[in-house]
Amino acid sequence: EEIEWIRHQKNIFFDLDGTLIDVHARIVALYNDILNKKLAVEVKLSKTELWAKKREGKTNREILEEAGQKHLADKFCGFWDDLIEDKKYLSKDDVFSGVPNLLQKLSNEHNLVIVTLRKNRENLMWQLRELKIDKYFNAVLTPVEKEKETKESAMLAYGAKAGDFFIGDTESDVISGQALGLKTVGISTGMRDEKRLAKANPDYLISSLKDLEKILKSS
Repeated sequence: EEIEWIRHQKNIFFDLDGTLIDVHARIVALYNDILNKKLAVEVKLSKTELWAKKREGKTNREILEEAGQKHLADKFCGFWDDLIEDKKYLSKDDVFSGVPNLLQKLSNEHNLVIVTLRKNRENLMWQLRELKIDKYFNAVLTPVEKEKETKESAMLAYGAKAGDFFIGDTESDVISGQALGLKTVGISTGMRDEKRLAKANPDYLISSLKDLEKILKSS
């Protein structure tokens, strides 16, 4: 009976950055530090403007070009890749309100899995422990560690099946879930606003993870 129960548990796949944890402070701090301290140029974007451009889906190169700093793009992106997963900046992240309680509830009924394109797994696991949410997950999938693996292939290898869910904050998250026939939930707390997420046609579009429990119960 226990084996049969486990077989019928849903896999709930979660993107991490912008979905479970608020990365706003990390993004803004790193952006300003690179321009001010590494490249010694004046920052022309306010925190609000920078975050708005990120949520519109603009890349770092596009943001720099609009700010008249196109010539710094290569150096900026090099620093960004080196530092975005550094513990100094990861420590600025925090879980969204209510997330630990929600994960605790869901972990009693479902298999919870993180799927992230983070490159530094050691720092990732450190951060999950620091935020005290590591214990709620059955697995943490980091596809970029394996050559040519994607979020889709990682979830498929884990055992993703019809009826499972994928929750993420970008169009690519929604598309990844759709490719596997999963139920997709777009959440507008992270790197994309509701308008952009809606264009990907997720099964559900929410503005808070608090709405997820109701969705799972009704499915």
